[in-house]
Amino acid sequence: MHDYSRVNALLAAALQDHDIKFKKEAIAVELDDGSPQGRTNAQWVVEHISSSTLLSKDEAAFNRVKTLEQSGILETLLRRPDLTSTRALTEDEIREATATLKASTATCAKQVATLKSQLELIERLQTDSRAADRNQARYITGTNRQHLLEKQRIKAMAEDIKTDFESRMHEYQQQKQTERKHLLQRASSKLVKDDEILSKAERILADSESTEADGKLEKRALDLISVLSRLSSEEIRCRLDRLYLENLLSDGEVGTDIENQETKIALEEDLESLYSEIEVLAEMSARQEFGQPILGELRKNKQHSANSLEENLDTILEVLSQMTRSTEQEVNNIQYRQSHREALDQMSTLFKEEVSSREAEHIQNKKAHRRQSSLSSPVKAPQPRTSNVVTQSLQSSESFLRRFGITPSTSLSARELALEKRTELADILHHNLSVAAEMPLYETLGSSDEAKQLLTSILHADSHAEPSLVDVAQKEHLSDLEKELATIQKDIEHIGLNVLVEPNRSHDKFIKKWGQP
Repeated sequence: MHDYSRVNALLAAALQDHDIKFKKEAIAVELDDGSPQGRTNAQWVVEHISSSTLLSKDEAAFNRVKTLEQSGILETLLRRPDLTSTRALTEDEIREATATLKASTATCAKQVATLKSQLELIERLQTDSRAADRNQARYITGTNRQHLLEKQRIKAMAEDIKTDFESRMHEYQQQKQTERKHLLQRASSKLVKDDEILSKAERILADSESTEADGKLEKRALDLISVLSRLSSEEIRCRLDRLYLENLLSDGEVGTDIENQETKIALEEDLESLYSEIEVLAEMSARQEFGQPILGELRKNKQHSANSLEENLDTILEVLSQMTRSTEQEVNNIQYRQSHREALDQMSTLFKEEVSSREAEHIQNKKAHRRQSSLSSPVKAPQPRTSNVVTQSLQSSESFLRRFGITPSTSLSARELALEKRTELADILHHNLSVAAEMPLYETLGSSDEAKQLLTSILHADSHAEPSLVDVAQKEHLSDLEKELATIQKDIEHIGLNVLVEPNRSHDKFIKKWGQP
């Protein structure tokens, strides 16, 4: 385990000795003790960065001269005839060269400061872009997770509904069998009860139909009364005849005289007068004593029979009406149950057909998706519309950094990173669309999406504003960054880059003269 501060100080001292510019933050990142790469870099620094492995400034200059000597360039320079005629530099030339060096150094410092600010701006943009990509990735991951959870929930709900429907249909089939048996038993028992009620009604009607019997009974009673009056009158006659004969016999024993004879004649006359009245009196007596009570009872019985017949007829009519209503109600219930059963049977058939068709469609969609995924190539993302100012500024700053030996960040540029992220996003969207093609969500959400788009188009028909998913704050921030990049580009264009490209003879002569040992 190496001392982190010692390794850091060793590398910083080595870079300072050789006039190599560096950033302490970059060294701290590269020699981070918390990562395996940082420990590897620290081990390499300990092994290779030391006074025994690095050349000093003089050794480096000597090494350059030796390299020139080995290559033959030094001898060529020494053989030149005008080398001895080269005069020494005057103080004015040295001052002029120094001023030129200072001006070029100041220009380079300005350019380096501008490039540093531009590099910081690019790194900040890249950091913001990475943060936005991370947020977008988290949002997409959360959306996918939520979508999968919602899909699982809907699938579980569909399975529960299917199981519940199948159990209810099974219970309905059992209930239908039970109701069929119960309905047959109830219908048969009702028919038996109705038959009994009808037979009782027939007997009551048969007992109530006594009009002719009552007439015959009344006629019979009148005949009997006339017979009774006739017999009563004959009985009275017989008694009177017996009394008359007894009186005659008693008179024959006593003897006949004129008074008795007169009494006998008077009695005979009385009897003769009574004989004509006996039949009328006997008939009146029989009618009064027997006929009127019998006829009264017969009339009462007839009235009672008529009343009871009317009541029985009303009762029978009510019973028949009730039987008719109950029969109609049972028929309606049977028809309702039959229609309900037919509807449920049709629903069960449709459910089975729908389940089988959905399963077949799901299998077919899965096969089609596999075939399409095996044949199709990944979707290429469209090129992002980047402004020309940003693109030129990125390219010019990159080339300018390379001229000064300053390597850009190891990460991709903002444009390449945006292209890469856009490609990844397109692949993710393509994958989500291919996964969503297997899901039956379009049938459920298609109409709502169409209605939502129609409503949005209606709401924004007469509006100058356009709906957008871009954040307004981010859009303003991007516009500000574009303006700042445009300003930096203009500053870079005003910088005289010819100083770095065109050779400076006086500067080269000065370096050659004072660079020799």
